[in-house]
Amino acid sequence: MELNIDLIDYDLGEVRMEGVTREAAQSFIEKFSGEIKEEISETVDVDDIDGGGTMEVVSIYARFPESVKDLRGHVAGMARAAEFWRRDPEVIGFWKGEVARLEDSLED
Repeated sequence: MELNIDLIDYDLGEVRMEGVTREAAQSFIEKFSGEIKEEISETVDVDDIDGGGTMEVVSIYARFPESVKDLRGHVAGMARAAEFWRRDPEVIGFWKGEVARLEDSLED
């Protein structure tokens, strides 16, 4: 049983699980209604203390609905705060643009 899978939140970059089996990662993704967006394999050197040699590590990037909700809330909140505290049109435009860019990136 290879414990070489890392599960990473696609939007936040947060490591959700590290050094687990593929089955455990899949189970977690399913439990939290996630969707795999990307999978990257890399070969890493293993320390002599662990037996030396190399090992393949797979990073699975998954999108989770609660992360998307949190991200939307954060960006929308920053836009509202900019409107309230900084009447500068450039700052307000920046955050409204961030909201639009976020929505575009979440469509894929």
